[in-house]
Formats: sequence, structure tokens, C-alpha cells
Amino acid sequence: MAVTLRVADGHAGRTVDFNGAETIVFRRFADWARGHAALFAGVPCEALLEATANAVIHRDATLRGPVLVKALTSGIEVVSLGGLNGLTPDDLLNGVSLPPNPHLLDRFVSNGFARGTGSGLTRIMDLYETTGTTAGVSATTNSVRLILPRTPPTPAVGRIIRFPDPGRDTPPPATADHR
Repeated sequence: MAVTLRVADGHAGRTVDFNGAETIVFRRFADWARGHAALFAGVPCEALLEATANAVIHRDATLRGPVLVKALTSGIEVVSLGGLNGLTPDDLLNGVSLPPNPHLLDRFVSNGFARGTGSGLTRIMDLYETTGTTAGVSATTNSVRLILPRTPPTPAVGRIIRFPDPGRDTPPPATADHR
């Protein structure tokens, strides 16, 4: 099965499409996002990757159209085609998960992109717990939208922003390049 993940930069009017097999698309997006950290500034990296993985995993493949990642001034919106199949946003917060394609979920789990425990949305909310803002979720009959607000920057001199490797639990140690 194939998917298109479209990143839209609302500031510059640019879009970037990633097409292909779901796990490959997600890996390409995660690698690309690491190189474009400024576009996602103020949004917890882990929340962005979790929301995007969930959007791909829970996407309804019978509907045509891409998974959308929209970079807005206020934050990032991740939109996936497919409704909640009778669930409510509160069900999602309680850890209820009904992926339409369990085999796809298994591939994401085996690649380390997901845990497969129904805890993704709870983890996203936990990442915002100490920021003074909260992530949001809304749903229609044919789409689910996660809203990841930008948090105010924390004062820090020489702060380094590093996107985690979605296939690893901890970021790799920093290495110096001595040429």
C-alpha cells in the first residue's frame, strides 16, 4: 500500500510531497524534518513524529488524498483521512485504538516508529503538559486533525534542537567531525 504525505509551509507557500510505501515515507519525512527544524520550531519533536506516524497508521486507504502536515504561525496541524469509526476524541485520549490496517501498525512497531499500545495521543498530551499549552484533536466523518501548538521559546544560550530518530528510543550521542 502507498501513501502521500504532504508538508505545507503556510508562511512561504511551499509544499513538499513524500510518496511511496508508508514506512519509507515516514522515514523520509522524519529525516527531512530533522534538516528543517526551523519550520517546526516551538513544537515538541516527539509530538510531531508521533502525530505524523499516527496519521499514516490510522489513515483510511479507501479515501484518496494525502496525509497533511501544515506548518502555521500558531503551530502544526496533522490531518489524516478517515474518521474515528464510531470512537470519540475522548476514546482516543483513553487509549482506545482501532487501526484500519493492523499489518501496517505491525510494520511501524517493528521499525520502531510506533509502540502499538494505543498511547500515542496520551504521549503527545504529556509532552505539552509542562508547556502551558495543550495539543488538540478534532474529527469529522472523514478526517482527524491533531493540532500541535507552538510553545514559547525557553531562554537558553547555545540551545541545540535535535529531532529524535524515530527508530530509536534515545537520540544518538553527539560526535565531532575532525577533518
